[in-house]
Amino acid sequence: MLFRVTRTTIVFVILFAVSQAACAETFFIYSHEVYNGESIPFEFRVKEGVMEGLFDAGHIVFDDVSESEEDLLAEGMMDGLFQTALRGGARYLVGIHVRTETAAGEGEAPGISVQARYFLFDLRTAGLMDSGDLSIDSSGREDAAGKEMLWMECGRAVSEKIHDYFLRNIRKISRSEWNNQQPD
Repeated sequence: MLFRVTRTTIVFVILFAVSQAACAETFFIYSHEVYNGESIPFEFRVKEGVMEGLFDAGHIVFDDVSESEEDLLAEGMMDGLFQTALRGGARYLVGIHVRTETAAGEGEAPGISVQARYFLFDLRTAGLMDSGDLSIDSSGREDAAGKEMLWMECGRAVSEKIHDYFLRNIRKISRSEWNNQQPD
């Protein structure tokens, strides 16, 4: 009996590991972040939250650490961004526009508002697969640690939306890959 339980457990663990590996994808993460109207290349943790969330979900993630203040997601700039992602071995590109604004009334701590618009591209087809908007505000997290947590929370929320997209569409994506690999 002990052997049967152990064998069943081992088979279950192997099947679970294989199913998780089948969902793992490689993502290149790019963000253009603006704070109170000014582009700042290395200030925020939104990209870090996205990378951490996707990595924790079992995906391979990386980014480019160039110090460009230009918005490379803007029209006409995408080719270079796609080539960088492909050279790194990515299958998908996640682009994020982040806008953070602070405002304070007289005698109040500054409130923080973060809006993020994300885009998910398939690098093999250069097609947009998914996009969406998120908005988070400080609501009691006005100190410096709260601001950092807010940015990470926003990034994590983006990663959850992207991972959920793959979980909902894995059969369709896998079927499409299989059909594309078959000889004509």
